[in-house]
Amino acid sequence: MDMPAYALHPQSLLMETMWATQWFRHVLEKASTLAPEERSRAVFVADRSPFSAVFYSRRDGALLEPVIRSQIGEIAEEAGIHIITAHLAVDPELLWERIQSRLKLEPFRVKYREGEREWMDTTQSWYD
Repeated sequence: MDMPAYALHPQSLLMETMWATQWFRHVLEKASTLAPEERSRAVFVADRSPFSAVFYSRRDGALLEPVIRSQIGEIAEEAGIHIITAHLAVDPELLWERIQSRLKLEPFRVKYREGEREWMDTTQSWYD
C-alpha cells in the first residue's frame, strides 16, 4: 500500500498504526463490493499480514499486536470476515538469499531494516 509521507519516519509507531488501519480498510472495502451471500464464500489473498506493522515499527511495535488481534476478532464478529495469517516456512538461508536479491533490486528497503539478518530472524521466530 502506498502510504503518504509525513514528518514522521515511515516506521514510527504512528505510521505503522496507520498502515495497519489502512490494511483493514482495504479488506472492508473489498468485502463491501460483494453481496452478502458472496461474502461468506469469498477468499482474498494479501501478501502482507496486518502483523507486519508489529515488525516494521522501529520501536514499541509490540503494542500493536494485541490491537491487531482484537481488530481481527472484531472484523470476524461484526462483519463475518475471517482473517487467516498463513506463514510459509522457508529455510532461513534460502530466505536470507531471497532478501539479499530483493535488496539488490530495491536497495531503498534497507531503510526498513530488511538488510539486517537479526530482523529477519526475529520476524521468523514470531511467525514460527
